[in-house]
Amino acid sequence: MILQELFEKHSVENEELKSELQQLIDERGENQIPKTRLDEVIAQRNELREQLQQRDIELKGYANRLEQYEQIDVRTLQEEKDQLQHVVDEIKRKQWEEYAHMFEVGEDHPQFDKMLRIRDDFKFGTDTEPLTAEDIEHNLQAIQPYLKAGYFSNHDYDNTRPIQGVTPRKRTDLTNVFKAFGG
Repeated sequence: MILQELFEKHSVENEELKSELQQLIDERGENQIPKTRLDEVIAQRNELREQLQQRDIELKGYANRLEQYEQIDVRTLQEEKDQLQHVVDEIKRKQWEEYAHMFEVGEDHPQFDKMLRIRDDFKFGTDTEPLTAEDIEHNLQAIQPYLKAGYFSNHDYDNTRPIQGVTPRKRTDLTNVFKAFGG
């Protein structure tokens, strides 16, 4: 078999190898091809071919993953983020509303002066201009030092809600009392 046919049969395209083999053949004569070297090179080439096929498979896997990632709709993720942010904002709004009730005390309330002194540290909305999420976040952060310092006690600040942990007193129906005493 001619050397060029061997190269074609085994898909050898390494020019350096071809020239090296040609030199060896020229030095030893045409009938004395160094078969061990040729077998060694062919084994190396086959090993490299297998490695390339493995890399090809890995690249196809990465390409498939990339396709999957590209199929994820960024808008869907943004909508989910917005929905979660809305839920968080509502939770914070309700939490602030609980604290905001403490500031709604009348002038005759014992805590009125105390509330008046710190009221400027907070932002309050109106019917036409409600609080923004940033305002609520500011208020929740601003109230933390007062809560830690025990500035607010457990008694009812707006005088309309029952005190937590305390059962409301039963009012005596005066008409029944008068009837009981003959009145």
